[in-house]
Amino acid sequence: MTIAKDIMYCHRAYRKLSERIRSRQLFDFFAMSLPFVALIIFLTPTILYFFNAAAQHFLRLSFGNSVGVVNTPYPLFGNLSLIVLMGSYPTPLYCVGLSLVSIIGVVVLMSMRGIARSVSVYVSFVLLITLISSLFFLFTPERFPYNIEGFSDLYIKTELGIWCTIPLILSMSLLMLPSSLAERMGIIALALLYSLIFGLARYVIFLYIIGHYSYVYMAPMFIAFDPPLDTIYIVGIYSIYMSIVSKRYRKDSDIWQCS
Repeated sequence: MTIAKDIMYCHRAYRKLSERIRSRQLFDFFAMSLPFVALIIFLTPTILYFFNAAAQHFLRLSFGNSVGVVNTPYPLFGNLSLIVLMGSYPTPLYCVGLSLVSIIGVVVLMSMRGIARSVSVYVSFVLLITLISSLFFLFTPERFPYNIEGFSDLYIKTELGIWCTIPLILSMSLLMLPSSLAERMGIIALALLYSLIFGLARYVIFLYIIGHYSYVYMAPMFIAFDPPLDTIYIVGIYSIYMSIVSKRYRKDSDIWQCS
């Protein structure tokens, strides 16, 4: 039996936004991004005060009163607070064991067939960084130039860069979508809120591992779990919203045109 349709909609691969929609949204980039960037710059001292107060609270459950806060000047943002606590260096035996575990891990991952190649390559990369870090602390620990205050400084600078970048990236990505300005700004606010909560949890975990298990994990943690993970959730939030908008307007011929 043949079923006839009154209207045949083109496949989503051939849909594009109409010129009217595209031209109407051009100015929205500044309306979406600049208020968030300005608020972040203006409110950063207050945000980081509560950010570090929460981190200090959770870390003191494990480290007690050895967890402290120092203030340091940042250009554009003013005086910002950083978490400090006592770090430790790994023993030579620990470095040898960690080196062996890293080498074995790389060999096992590269020989496994039941795991996705992208996952095995990424984990192997982290293990290689761990190997390099353990060898560094095995032979030249006295040349390690950082402490936890330096790590906190680098982490906070990275977070500030991410928070200021999210409105710009999402504004450009959401610019052409046929949705209200308030709704798109809500998506940006959601991404920033998620980044704040995720950044706090990651900060606490990083400092906990460095404080308990030594500086040897500083480089692999920061390289493996900082910028890449932020890219994942930003793209994820955008993709979910894009799917919702596409389903909402999939039959609206005033918005979608066939190429």
